[in-house]
Amino acid sequence: SVSLVVFLDCRSDYEDGKQYLWEDPSIECSSGYYRRVLWACTVPSLVVYVIGIPCFYIYVLRKARAFINPPLQVILKDHIATKRFELLRQRLGYTRAAEMIKIEARDHNPLAKQLSFLWGPYRPQYYYFEVVDLLRKIVLLVVPVIIRLTFTGTRIESGLGTLAAI
Repeated sequence: SVSLVVFLDCRSDYEDGKQYLWEDPSIECSSGYYRRVLWACTVPSLVVYVIGIPCFYIYVLRKARAFINPPLQVILKDHIATKRFELLRQRLGYTRAAEMIKIEARDHNPLAKQLSFLWGPYRPQYYYFEVVDLLRKIVLLVVPVIIRLTFTGTRIESGLGTLAAI
């Protein structure tokens, strides 16, 4: 985010009224060179980081959701799991017992273990929440940059950034 802001930070504090890159005043922001470099850097980055990675995570999680959040009916086809579920249900109640059995099932599945970096801290029914959190982070990084480019010279980005973080 910092490198993007530095790269996009054009100022018009000079006598000629033109905008120049703040970090390198020899580069005029309206020049063809600056625009080519800007497009060559930002478009691939946006495609990969803002669109590609979240879409890839969604694809992988959807393909593996039966292992990450296994249906209770599938788990209970196993005789041992059924007995364990009944014991847990008597002690904890149906909802908590179902969650515990699902957690045990996904913890013993090799495919689910490979993807644990995506779902690890979440309950089985919220396995997709890493993508939601990733999109929230992208919004927190991209929106202030867009606001800064749109409303240069104002302090609106800090107020909206604080509001979005809440």
